Amino acid sequence: MNPFQSAALACLAFLVISCGRPAVSSDDSRVIDVATAMAKQTTLKASEYFSEIGYIPLETNDECLIGRDPKIRFAGENILITSSTSSYSQAMLFDANGKFIRHIGYRGNDPEGYNSVRCFVDDSRELIYFEGFGSNLVCYGFDGKFTGRIPTHGPSGMGSTFYFLNGDTLIGYRSNPLSGNVFDGITLFNASGKIDSIPSNLPELPPLEVVSMDVLTSTGMYGPVGYEGILFIYGRETASIWMAGATIFWNQDRETYFKEPFNDTIYVIQQNTKIPRLILELGEYRWEAAERMKKDKNKGFYSTQFFENQQILFFRFLTGLFADNVMSYNAVYNKVTGNINIAPFKEGIIDDLTHFLPLQPRAVSSSGVYAGMLDPADILEWFEKQDNNANTHPEVQKLRQLDEEDNPVVVLMK
Repeated sequence: MNPFQSAALACLAFLVISCGRPAVSSDDSRVIDVATAMAKQTTLKASEYFSEIGYIPLETNDECLIGRDPKIRFAGENILITSSTSSYSQAMLFDANGKFIRHIGYRGNDPEGYNSVRCFVDDSRELIYFEGFGSNLVCYGFDGKFTGRIPTHGPSGMGSTFYFLNGDTLIGYRSNPLSGNVFDGITLFNASGKIDSIPSNLPELPPLEVVSMDVLTSTGMYGPVGYEGILFIYGRETASIWMAGATIFWNQDRETYFKEPFNDTIYVIQQNTKIPRLILELGEYRWEAAERMKKDKNKGFYSTQFFENQQILFFRFLTGLFADNVMSYNAVYNKVTGNINIAPFKEGIIDDLTHFLPLQPRAVSSSGVYAGMLDPADILEWFEKQDNNANTHPEVQKLRQLDEEDNPVVVLMK
């Protein structure tokens, strides 16, 4: 096992493993017919989901140079950019016009340092929670000031992911990548300790006899989730996976939602219960929880990311995960009409509003604005192919002055 693989195993603090279809249903739950949409794949068009596209070049200077494969989040009206390599990690705050404001914290094994720039944001109290060393979260304010550490009340070294729930309550989820056993299920806690837990109904599987490991990063085949790293753990006839950037929890309209891979249900978390809210009808793409470590499931549906506002639920998923024919898809569910459209990830969302490069949402704000990022090199290449077209949209035209070495451009979809 090489050092990178050892480090990847040590970073399994954010593993995502799943549970099966719930034994209960709710009168309020709705069905999303993924199977039919997969059979009738179509082109996703920006005009069907957004009314306005804007472009924000992020300031570039020696103090705020953004590294490879950056991640984007919103922090109130500001933009939080994180990036990490083997030699450095950084979190930087930019304002709504792209002007650099400040760095947020630093990576370091000391009382105010964090272990990783993987984080989540609490807009209401203007706090950012980073993964710390050991079993804790490291908190910083939007003003860049350290505000404290919060114990996560669980065993270190196990897979887990955390997301802010409401008030001073946090929510955590833990699992074991080598056996598939869930230890705590969902845990509710705050700075004072554990509050409650929601047991998991994940069926227990035998331990995985590790034969080999495969670490992938910066791979477009798996979509943006690949930029944060994918760890495959292979046994003789079975396999397991860790995706650092996969979505487990998200907030929308003051509700917290919960979704695991290998599970066809999206839950809303209320107090100490999870209530079915949306059920994905997967048909031949359904991947049973009891078969989640089988390597021969070529059509199995594996969800990776969810972003939601009041109108649409945007999500990504993979098929052929352990095979040689991995495919990544974008899906958009219209919450008003109940319609769902699916297209291959590589096609993106066609920009028929400003007629520019395809859109790939990678975050959503608490006010419902979606965001993506574009590399200046890709933008300049697009202009070279346009032969100075005078009809270029004004929002796009302003990007002609970019340099290949500039920071990325944030794309806002409203």
